[in-house]
Amino acid sequence: MHGHGARPNLCHYVDCERSVTGHGFPRRYNLFDHMRRVHGWQGDKEEASTSMDGPGSGSRKARGQKRKVASGSTGDKKVEKKMKVNKAAQQQQQRDRQRARLSQEWSLKKQTIADFLANLNELSELSEADNSRLIKDFTEFCAFREKYQGAKEPLAD
Repeated sequence: MHGHGARPNLCHYVDCERSVTGHGFPRRYNLFDHMRRVHGWQGDKEEASTSMDGPGSGSRKARGQKRKVASGSTGDKKVEKKMKVNKAAQQQQQRDRQRARLSQEWSLKKQTIADFLANLNELSELSEADNSRLIKDFTEFCAFREKYQGAKEPLAD
């Protein structure tokens, strides 16, 4: 009836657990305070102050922040560490996607070669063009191993 339990104000940082519906904040003030403390957010002061000017916020405004953050605090280090972890996770996901794509391409190339050889009854049926195509396909097939193992390393941008 009065919005008890509703938490419509979600964190703007996608990887934060408070950005999920149901885990947000009931008040915008709390959202902005969280983003300043946890993520080091220094967003638009006007946006934050207008959101805090609602009823009952006068005493808070006079007192300042709910929790003061010292410059050079561990909050900055946490944000930096989180960014590094996220970047490493994104790189790992990119490598995994590349390896999956290479594995699929390898399977297709393997099937192409197997189908060609299964349909070949005698050596005399092998034309020069077929021979060239078979050599090309087999060379590409063998090159997938190097590409696949290379995907273990970080990819160049």
